[in-house]
Amino acid sequence: MPSVETEIWEALRTRIKALPLPLPIAMPGSIYELGDGEWLAVGRATQPPRRILIAGGPHERIGTLTLAHCAPLGRDSSWYEQRAGLIAAHFPEDLLLPFGSVTVRVREAPHVQDGYRDGGWWRTPVAIRWACFA
Repeated sequence: MPSVETEIWEALRTRIKALPLPLPIAMPGSIYELGDGEWLAVGRATQPPRRILIAGGPHERIGTLTLAHCAPLGRDSSWYEQRAGLIAAHFPEDLLLPFGSVTVRVREAPHVQDGYRDGGWWRTPVAIRWACFA
């Protein structure tokens, strides 16, 4: 039986894989060789579980999924922001992502952050805050 943390990750990963943009995806821990086109870098950060009830039971688990749209330099900045906006739109506020015994909820509208240069790439991170009670 998978751990709660694994089920949360699988719920998020299932949604990432369903993105409408046909982008290669660099998942955490995977070996990914850069091509010459767009791609998606996946990162995540979690906070320690927070106890809700004195008598035990589910804990509040929250975190941020970061999906960085990466593309070669040479386009207008609005193009990069638009692509990141399409990624953000795939994770609307209050979206429920069930997997196994957990349901992950997108807590608020995703945040398309300011892009930045990374070598010959422009990265535009999209922060998706989520919560789960398990």
